[in-house]
Amino acid sequence: VIEQRESSLLIDEKTWITVISYAIKNEVTAMQKTDLFPGGNTTQGFFSYYDQILPHKDANMIYCVKGGPGAGKSTFFKTLGKEFLEMGCDVEFLHCSSDNHSLDGILIKQYRTLLVDGTAPHIVDPKNPGASDIILHFGDFFNMAKLKEQKDTILSLNKAIGQKFSRAYRYLRSAKEIYLDINNMYQNAFLHTNLKAISSNLNREIFADKKGKEEKERKMFLSAVTPGGLVNYLKETIQTPIIYQIKSHAGDCAPKLLESIRNEALKRDFSIETFYCPMDPDQKIDHLIIKELGVSIVTSNQYHPYEGGNVIDLATCYAEPDKAEIRYNMEWMDTLIQKSVSVIREAKALHDELEQCYVPNIDFEQINLLKDTVKEEILANK
Repeated sequence: VIEQRESSLLIDEKTWITVISYAIKNEVTAMQKTDLFPGGNTTQGFFSYYDQILPHKDANMIYCVKGGPGAGKSTFFKTLGKEFLEMGCDVEFLHCSSDNHSLDGILIKQYRTLLVDGTAPHIVDPKNPGASDIILHFGDFFNMAKLKEQKDTILSLNKAIGQKFSRAYRYLRSAKEIYLDINNMYQNAFLHTNLKAISSNLNREIFADKKGKEEKERKMFLSAVTPGGLVNYLKETIQTPIIYQIKSHAGDCAPKLLESIRNEALKRDFSIETFYCPMDPDQKIDHLIIKELGVSIVTSNQYHPYEGGNVIDLATCYAEPDKAEIRYNMEWMDTLIQKSVSVIREAKALHDELEQCYVPNIDFEQINLLKDTVKEEILANK
């Protein structure tokens, strides 16, 4: 820590006091509660990183929860998550991009246990039944006779919801085309030497001569296109002692800088969390967390603004770009993104109607009893 402090270019004295305290504890742990999106509405449609939440080889148990809309899955996750938080456990709350007020699961870290929604569009099925995963089927608590009476309504609503999402994804794909044009304009004004200098200095400051314990990467989202708009969990999840804020604009070279840091971390055998952008969900990196070093790198722009940290302004990496054309493109891209949000909101309204077909026909008392049983199982198998 002292060696890194002496070579630091950006970090102030107050931050280093926090870092030293962090190092003295000799532990790198998660926040007690963290929030993220394991999947998202993207330019490629619904994009899933659900297989990245908890690898089977590391899992004590993975519960795949199956059941229809309104079956109480989100409430089940919220209640269990809250109960384990109150016990002092570290819990990840896995949010739903199609309903930003709902959960798609929870990860209870001390117990190496994942409970996750296994229904469409993020279909999760057991890979090692009984050994590392099991199905919880909320359909066992349905009044099937009553639901059968509403078959036509359920089929019609499901079809309409699918059509809405298809339309929303077309708007997002159109927005990406404009994004690529913005990116091209930045590339034409790009000063490679300046970015290389920033990247080199930053990598040297973050890593010095350090080596990690194990090369490992987990991919997720910290922001999503939702019926509530563009939602992110930067403040809730980015909580390391050292935070670098990459001040950027949509379409600029920030992903190149993040890619450089990611590659260096993996080369040095560090375990990292990589958070991708819905605009390009398997290529464009928005944020990184290197917990072993207590370091986060956050991209701050108009779509996911962030305040604080040690600011690295990428304005020096460009000659004068065509600001008028970029501004024109940004307006159209914003319009298309907001239109996709509007259509996803319409899909959510239809989904709410669909839930009302199910809610009166589910035995929630039995689901609550199942919740208590699952909790006892988790506690008994740490």
